Amino acid sequence: MAIDKEDEKRDVLKALYGYDEIYRKADINLEIIAKYGKVSKKIEEHIQSMKKK
Repeated sequence: MAIDKEDEKRDVLKALYGYDEIYRKADINLEIIAKYGKVSKKIEEHIQSMKKK
């Protein structure tokens, strides 16, 4: 039974693709990388915009 949206998404993926723990852990790591990658990119953009001024 899905508890929240994330669990619901996982249940659907599990049903469709035989999604398991390994993929789930990989996804979580990718989400972290994507999140912090975006943050560092925003910082870089900010630095570039400050240099232009």
